[in-house]
Amino acid sequence: MQKTHTFHSADCDTDHSLIISKVKITAKKLHRAKPRIKSKINTTNTKNQRMCQEFEKAFELSMFGKSLPKAEEIWEGLRTTIYETAKATFGEKRPSSKDWFKENAEELLPLINIKNTDYLEYNKKSTESTKVRL
Repeated sequence: MQKTHTFHSADCDTDHSLIISKVKITAKKLHRAKPRIKSKINTTNTKNQRMCQEFEKAFELSMFGKSLPKAEEIWEGLRTTIYETAKATFGEKRPSSKDWFKENAEELLPLINIKNTDYLEYNKKSTESTKVRL
């Protein structure tokens, strides 16, 4: 609603007032799910010579066993073959987020236990001294 006006002296045979409103209507955005992306290849394993040799052998076996006549088909086959063999040989990349709670558990757990006991004590007996400790 942008503007609303009432006309008290409108010529209608009722005891009601005429109301005029200006409305701006916008379409609701539709939710779209994100398309699945290809999993990333673990490139740290490319430093391992044995894994690189395995990749070469697997790539040669899978690529040269196909006969593709058109350039687009050759490129598509090459791209998917490289991706699939690298994924099978080197593996997928895993997220590397560290668990900060486990690293600091020795320091945090005693503080959390003290805070919990103070909270329970405050709930049992809500005085100013228990509130200060909380």
